[in-house]
Parts: sequence; structure tokens; C-alpha cells
Amino acid sequence: MSTASTPERRHGGRAAASGTVILHLRRDAFHGRLVDLGIGGLRMELDAPARFQIGAWIVIDLRLDGCRMHWQRAVGRITRLRGTRVAIAFRTASADLEDLVQDELVAALDCARVPRVVVVDPNRPRCTLIAAAFRAAGCRVFESSAPLGVVHVLDDSRIHAWMIAIADTTPPHDARQLRGFLRAMYPAVRLVAIGQRRGRARARLSVDRRPDLALQVQRLVETRHVS
Repeated sequence: MSTASTPERRHGGRAAASGTVILHLRRDAFHGRLVDLGIGGLRMELDAPARFQIGAWIVIDLRLDGCRMHWQRAVGRITRLRGTRVAIAFRTASADLEDLVQDELVAALDCARVPRVVVVDPNRPRCTLIAAAFRAAGCRVFESSAPLGVVHVLDDSRIHAWMIAIADTTPPHDARQLRGFLRAMYPAVRLVAIGQRRGRARARLSVDRRPDLALQVQRLVETRHVS
């Protein structure tokens, strides 16, 4: 199905998305990660710098993280290149790919209305307490006692997590590794630490010695609306 046959849909918005993209130009293949996706095209971050001619036609293979659908193929052209960031406009795309994009846009709109929060804490009572505070503040919450659970949650391309709260006791080494992984793979997701307050260097939820958890959570949620 050609997206050119329905040009009014090109401006239907974009959704932040995670996935793998392979660009095929002549006999060369260029790999990268998806940045966002829309009816009219996509933006991606290349694994390595490459030289593209603006306006060049290119074949695109795309697979969203956590998506049950197989690789999707489209044809497009390069519209912008800044460093390793590439913007591509679709020329033709399958009906399955168009449906996938529409589902992503709907999910993104829903996530904008109801923020998604992931709480990672092996201390079950504390995890439940923090999750309840976020739910009371209007968030949809996913709970995990281990880092692997977070990866499974984020592997669903439609979750669009806004914040991930990670306990310093996850254990500490795993918590540091998880934060490093999330910063690299999901830079738009806000990270919050769970533990005793230590200065002001990082956003932190302190539960054990502070009785005002609801107020702390409410203040964090309010920062979501500050541009």
C-alpha cells in the first residue's frame, strides 16, 4: 500500500519508539536504532556515521522491540542527515506497517494521558507502597523485583515508559548496570533512585525515613508537565 495515496495521513503525528532499522542502499546495509515513527516516515540513529545523498531512495527493514510482528519493509527517501541521525520519508509501505504505526500513535497518545511508571525494588512491601503512591497520582505502574523484569516490560514497544524508579538495593551493582543500560537504550525515560536521600544530585524517592511519600511522588509527577 502506498502512503502517497493518502497524503493527508503524513501529518498524523509521531510516536517515540524503540526498534531496529536496516537501510539498504545498492549493495550496502546500514544498521541503527529507531528514534520515532510516524505515518509519513521515521527517524533513526545510525550505529556508525554514513554518507547519504539527500533525496536518495532507500529500502527500509524495520522491527519494533517487543513486537510480535515480523520485520516490516518499506521504501523511502532520505530527507535529512545530521551526524548519525537520519530522517526518512516513506514512499511505499505495507498495510501491516501502516497498521503498526497507527497502533503506536494511539498507544503514545494514551501514554501521554496516563504516564507509565516502572518500579524496580526487591523489597516487596516498599515496592508495593511506592507503586500505590504512583497509582494514586494517576500513573499506570509496572512492578518488578529484578532488572530483567524491567527489560521485559520495556520490550513492549507500546509501553512508552515515562519514569523508572530503581532501588539502590537492587543489588547496588545491578542497579548501576541497569541505569547505564537504560540511559543508553532509553535516553528519554526519566530515572529516579529509591533510597535514603543523599544531597540533590539525582532525583530520589526516600521511603524509610520520610513519611511524605505521596508528596514526593506528586512532585515528581508534576515535573512531567514542566517543559
